[in-house]
Amino acid sequence: MNLRLYVLDGKLPVVEPYLTRWSTWFATADRTVKQEWVGNVHISTVFLGLDHNFGLSGDRTPVLFETMLFTNQARLNLTLWRYRTWEEAEQGHQAVVERVKQDVDRIKI
Repeated sequence: MNLRLYVLDGKLPVVEPYLTRWSTWFATADRTVKQEWVGNVHISTVFLGLDHNFGLSGDRTPVLFETMLFTNQARLNLTLWRYRTWEEAEQGHQAVVERVKQDVDRIKI
């Protein structure tokens, strides 16, 4: 497998060929796209820095962003959505927020 590392130039993912430069950037960068709470559900969308596409669908476009839900319920902590661009991540985050707002009363926390 060919591991590709990415850093952000503003909101644009850029390949970083050197592991040492990538790890230094990754350790200090603000990779947050958006985070917020809806009730007791924390919704977090971040830049991953590694391509999570894995080429399973035949499409090689990098998947570099992820939204996850966190609560004290393990089943929600495993819920995630992934995106290819910062813009998709922002839109996806908002869609998840709206979905959680609709369901927050049914989520037993």
